[in-house]
Amino acid sequence: MEKKTGNIFSTSELPIAAYIKAKNRFDLTNIDKSNLKRITWSFDIGTKEPQSLIAEYFSGGTVSAMDFYSEIRTLKSMVY
Repeated sequence: MEKKTGNIFSTSELPIAAYIKAKNRFDLTNIDKSNLKRITWSFDIGTKEPQSLIAEYFSGGTVSAMDFYSEIRTLKSMVY
């Protein structure tokens, strides 16, 4: 589930969150852990359109494998 409110983009999809963080280095503004079955990461993406970020991810956008893996580990460690 993704949504945008103002400059804040939220997603509960870990791979998308990791891609956004690895590719664009957007600031993580919040982690919603109120439902441990669905964690939500929120980013300040400025004027960037979230649909373009998601489309880029699903169309094979590239980032360093090491950066992607590192961001997955970092985001997961913030939850557990």
